[in-house]
Amino acid sequence: MTSIVLRVAGMTCDSCEKRVESVARSIGGVYSANAESAKGKLTALLEPGADPIDVTARIGRALSVAGYPAGQDAPRPWRDGVLAAAVGTGLAAAFYALDHSGLVAFAPRQGATAAALAASGLLTSFHCVSMCGGIALSQSLRAAIGEVAQPVSGGSSRYASLKSAVAYNAGRVVGYTAIGALVGALGGALDLGQRGRSIVMFVAAAFMTFMGLRLAGVLPARRSSGRTAFGRFRDAVGAKAIGLGPFVVGLANALMPCGPLQAAQAFALASGSALAGALSMLAFSLGTVPLMLVFGAGGSLLSARFRTVAARAGGVLVLFLGLSAFGRAWALSGIRLDSSVSVSAPAAPAAGIAPSAVQTVAARGASPVVAVAKDGFQEVSFDLAPRSYSRLLVASGVPVRLTIRADSRSINGCNNAVVIPAYGVTKELAPGDNLIEFTPEATGVIPYSCWMGMIRSTIEVVEPNDPRLEARR
Repeated sequence: MTSIVLRVAGMTCDSCEKRVESVARSIGGVYSANAESAKGKLTALLEPGADPIDVTARIGRALSVAGYPAGQDAPRPWRDGVLAAAVGTGLAAAFYALDHSGLVAFAPRQGATAAALAASGLLTSFHCVSMCGGIALSQSLRAAIGEVAQPVSGGSSRYASLKSAVAYNAGRVVGYTAIGALVGALGGALDLGQRGRSIVMFVAAAFMTFMGLRLAGVLPARRSSGRTAFGRFRDAVGAKAIGLGPFVVGLANALMPCGPLQAAQAFALASGSALAGALSMLAFSLGTVPLMLVFGAGGSLLSARFRTVAARAGGVLVLFLGLSAFGRAWALSGIRLDSSVSVSAPAAPAAGIAPSAVQTVAARGASPVVAVAKDGFQEVSFDLAPRSYSRLLVASGVPVRLTIRADSRSINGCNNAVVIPAYGVTKELAPGDNLIEFTPEATGVIPYSCWMGMIRSTIEVVEPNDPRLEARR
């Protein structure tokens, strides 16, 4: 049998390879096809008697219609890499700015705003295009390459593409929401606890970091004689769903391995509620719809270079999110690098003790709030701020009574639960005075954070004769 090799531009992932191979196999005279996105080439094995020149021309035309120009190398790969890095870094900066602006909080909790979660989905939808864009595009291009019995043209073709893209994305939204409800209910049944949430976050962070490095082109694409596990899984799901239409294909997408999606599912799991998990995933999925809808309906009009840059930029963003998730997981774990911590149970409060009014600092980076000695306790308090917890300074060996003063306006979905892993403390905050008790036995810097590790601060434990404690006497 004769084989032909074509240079193909625009392939960025396993889904693109699958799509290019499908287009090639639809051409008469092609026995088999193998696409390699890392090398930008397609190898086709021809049936006996097939004219290589004619088949090559027909494959090239079909691939051009599908948005993968044949006979072309990716233009200016070095410049495209720099552009992708710049775009991805810009997206990461936008994500960070929104997260720390106080306007939104990227945490799927009952109090989190839908706008925050949708914004998270919108920013990570570049990754969706790189991972699932080929699937979305295939649903609207089947008629264009002759995969349906009665192809349409002109305005009817554009309408059919839009209708298919809407159905596909509707399926994704329904599937994501259903998975969110199931995962949230599972989290409530398992009662993960603080250690369990940190483990889930570590796993999600590792997966996202790996996928980000792969998509950004830092790690080489894994290629073997057979398909990857992702490819085999996608093929199996796709084979069952393809005949049932784009809506069912969208539903099946909820089962696909995906870094940001699995991180969002980890958040839903940690929420411990079917309703909270469903609402979280609903808002997240709605955020991914605009870019995926545009790509699915008009992806064939987008240049191969655009898709390549979008895929790499999505990888940079996913890498940022993965590294950020590692920081949150570390905060939740309570792991320290300085000295060991000896923890004793909270001491029984003495009768008649009321919280003292002390210096309150809520701004990030401000001086620590110094504990005040009173009746055998050391008391410290601060007013809750939407995006920060105060740094604290306390003495070792003396029971601490920490009071966090909160009102309904300052409590949000990110700061509404405080965890101090070293002392086994998890405290849900409510409007009013929230009392937390613990006894620090060893000196050192104790990290504490919100329930998902996004807001972090420290408790510095010093010797009782430390000069910085003089103000409390």
